[in-house]
Amino acid sequence: MKAGHEYIDYLSMMVKRALEGKMGPFNFLIILGFFSSLVLLHISLHVHLDGISTQIEEGTRLKQSLEDEKNRLMSRRNELVSADRIIPLAKAAGMHAGTPDQIHRVAYCEPGKMTDRDRARWVLRGVEGGIPSTPPGVPESR
Repeated sequence: MKAGHEYIDYLSMMVKRALEGKMGPFNFLIILGFFSSLVLLHISLHVHLDGISTQIEEGTRLKQSLEDEKNRLMSRRNELVSADRIIPLAKAAGMHAGTPDQIHRVAYCEPGKMTDRDRARWVLRGVEGGIPSTPPGVPESR
């Protein structure tokens, strides 16, 4: 690999040959056009890569702000659905917990399928408190 000063020496040698008349003007213009094209290519790539890095920084900032917003909303949701908040509101509204004799139908999800709440099965409560299979006539899902 050649050092930068060697390329400058070659360029100055070509300019010197062109000024002395040892190189034709057409050859000099071709070489000058080649070097100027390289310089313009370098500048355009630098500008393009600078624009890309700016877009990456903006995307990173947006991602971080969205993650912060998600965390804030999840924290707020957890506060809203917590039993510490709901039970006092229910008691203030005159509600009370049901007794086991009042519960006739319950919804449950099979073990391992707790995330699929839309497909929870409605069943009749067994006499021993167990959960039998869904009897005929009871809808499978809500």
